[in-house]
Amino acid sequence: MKRLLRHIHSGEWVTPSGRLTQDLRAALETETLSEALEFCKAYHLKGVEVVLRFGDPRYDSTIQISDTLFLKRPISSD
Repeated sequence: MKRLLRHIHSGEWVTPSGRLTQDLRAALETETLSEALEFCKAYHLKGVEVVLRFGDPRYDSTIQISDTLFLKRPISSD
């Protein structure tokens, strides 16, 4: 399974440098979902989704990354 990042509105793929491209071959592929989330945080990417590609397009799925991922939350003392 491949985990790729795609801009929701443009449909362009995110590259390893954090830029957008229409070339699927240039897209960043992450090992884990956590790695994809950390990449989004590091590059302040908004409006993106993780595309899970299983080899057969019928089974491809997407997970939208919430822009609230970037909000700083207070640390609870509980």
